[in-house]
Amino acid sequence: MRGVADLALRGYYQGRGAGGFEDISGLGFQFRNFIPGVGVLAGSFEGYRRQGGAEFGDTYLELRGFRWVGRRWTATGGDFRSASSPGEFPIYNLSFPEFNARGVRVEAVNQSGQFSFFLGRETVLAGPRVPFRVTAPQTVLGAEAQRRIGARLVVGARLTRFWTSEKPTAQGRWLLPPSRAFRSVNNLTLRSLLTVRKDLRLYGEATPALLEPADGLKRARSGQASWLGAFTWESGRLGARANYARLAPSYLPVLGYFVGDRRGPFAEARFRPFSRLEWFGSASRYTNNLERNPELPTYRSRSANTGVSVTLPWRFGATSQLSTVRLSVQQPGTEGTVRSEHRQVSGSLNRSFRRHGVRLTLRDLTLKSEKFPERQRSAELEEHVLFRRVSLSGAVRAHRAVSDQRRDTLFFRGSAQARLHRLTLHAIVETGNDLVNRTLFATNTIRTTSFGVAAALSNTWSLRADMFRYDLAMRLNPESVFVLGGRGVGLAPILGGLNQWNVFFQLSKQLRWGGGLPLESLDRYTAEQIPLEGAVEGFVHERLLEGSRPAEGIPVSLDRSRTAVTDAEGRFHFPQVPEGVHRLALAEQELPAEFEPGPAREVSVTVTPRRVARADLDVIRLLSSQGRVSFSGAGPFQYFENIVIRLLPTGRYTTPDAEGTFAFYNLREGDYEVSLDTGTLPLAAVLTTPERIPLALRHGAVPAEVHFQFTIPKQEPPVRKIFERQIISRAAR
Repeated sequence: MRGVADLALRGYYQGRGAGGFEDISGLGFQFRNFIPGVGVLAGSFEGYRRQGGAEFGDTYLELRGFRWVGRRWTATGGDFRSASSPGEFPIYNLSFPEFNARGVRVEAVNQSGQFSFFLGRETVLAGPRVPFRVTAPQTVLGAEAQRRIGARLVVGARLTRFWTSEKPTAQGRWLLPPSRAFRSVNNLTLRSLLTVRKDLRLYGEATPALLEPADGLKRARSGQASWLGAFTWESGRLGARANYARLAPSYLPVLGYFVGDRRGPFAEARFRPFSRLEWFGSASRYTNNLERNPELPTYRSRSANTGVSVTLPWRFGATSQLSTVRLSVQQPGTEGTVRSEHRQVSGSLNRSFRRHGVRLTLRDLTLKSEKFPERQRSAELEEHVLFRRVSLSGAVRAHRAVSDQRRDTLFFRGSAQARLHRLTLHAIVETGNDLVNRTLFATNTIRTTSFGVAAALSNTWSLRADMFRYDLAMRLNPESVFVLGGRGVGLAPILGGLNQWNVFFQLSKQLRWGGGLPLESLDRYTAEQIPLEGAVEGFVHERLLEGSRPAEGIPVSLDRSRTAVTDAEGRFHFPQVPEGVHRLALAEQELPAEFEPGPAREVSVTVTPRRVARADLDVIRLLSSQGRVSFSGAGPFQYFENIVIRLLPTGRYTTPDAEGTFAFYNLREGDYEVSLDTGTLPLAAVLTTPERIPLALRHGAVPAEVHFQFTIPKQEPPVRKIFERQIISRAAR
């Protein structure tokens, strides 16, 4: 067994100026223990004391990674989380909630798909720094399945049911808008993701709903259907994505979130014509109140965004961007529409040199509304300095806002971080007036200071502490005081204020046993230690001219680590093979000498749990041929080694031994010609057999011996008759 545990003592103390003090302290304990053959047993307990009461953070018990019926299972009891969007989801401009609940959740996965089931009471975070969870007046039940069909298509379905208590709005209107005050909602979501090609993907989703309103009606009624459609194109130079959403109010009515009641398109694109230049742009248009409820406001928005990013000479980088937003609002019970238009132009220039990084940012924001038009301009200079153990950064922003009056402010920000062996220190300081949060009537003063330290006291003990102070003063503009005061309106110059500080600390101890567990990739570790298993089997065929037949005694290797030998039927079998892609090949180093690998000498197989992956391999039997060269003249011949014998149409050749015998080995079945190179015969030698002799090699048949024969004719040496010539010459005289 291997495991790791963390025990922590945490405290959070907050003061609000002269009024109020909050004390939150408690213990946190998390552990993970690997049980061989079973999986990883993990758990967490977080309990806190708050103002004399008890609160709980993430508290659960989970068994992860155990295998059953060819799937890997995870069972959780207590606090759990479950994503509402699929794993492969090409829509980024819409955010979808995560199901956070206290109950049970079961998940089963394998390579071809996954299945999950969950049931619990929803929870929301309700604690600063030391998070604790409180239950919300809603229960959720869900079941989801997803399956991969081939290499290009993924289909899925999700069934969810939400129950809301009798008085959800009385317990907190901030959790559920009026348009979503449902007693119960049943959703069935069907979706698919198709990869048309490597750079093109299509996504579609449809969600019909059956709901019961919270107005006391007991009869359920059908809700408006929701659907999504999207495509993505991603290539080296061009990227584009677009989607159209029609989400009814009944679409994922999770307490504390607002996803539905929206309709409209969205599109974005990027283009990189050169490595140093990139253009990007996006646009959207949305409207709400799909049910056209006269008691709800109707919003319509149009937004567009475009810009370029370029790398300049001398290591300069520049970015320019233009954004526009048009918003129209029609309030219930009123005539007419309130319209506003906002435009922002921004640009930045940056450069890095040695240990420094400098950025200059300019921004021009125009707020056009019927009541409070305003224009803001700012220039911000920021610098980062990085040393070996210390990093520093600072920024100053000059801001000007012009509406009925003109306001100029400065805003400062600085931070520092130092790493000294086992000690890490950080500090953040902000001060000044930020006109982004200012209105026509208020002047906000913000002062933020934060200090922190993290120390590794030993190999198992660690300490972390943070001190934070936040000061916000909302003061009325002097011009507004003068104008309103002249009309007989008495107002206090201080509209509101917030002056709070807090201190957080955590002292933790880590325990390990059996070598501990990796801090990351726990699922991968579990899969390696307790793999889902299948089997690999197949046949090795001996390829012949007249067909194929089973090859017995052929060694086959799996991932170059396991070897199996074929039986009389040519069959091999590997049991207990982990799921995934494996390499199956002939063990060539152990292959019998009379065989060589065929065309199918190596393949990749994908093993799925509790299934048999099948693959076939080929071998080719090798044959041999013998022959001889003989001399038919008088006396022996001692120079056979100089004669060259060739095998056609191959490029192979050999020479006879001292007795004239030669042979060719490791030959495949087929028709050949054995040729004697006449240029290598002795001078004046004459072949008495053909120069080329056909050779037919067949499995199971003994080839005829190839026989070459040559002879050397006997030649009389020439005689010069010198004496006779002399007599004839003298007689002539």
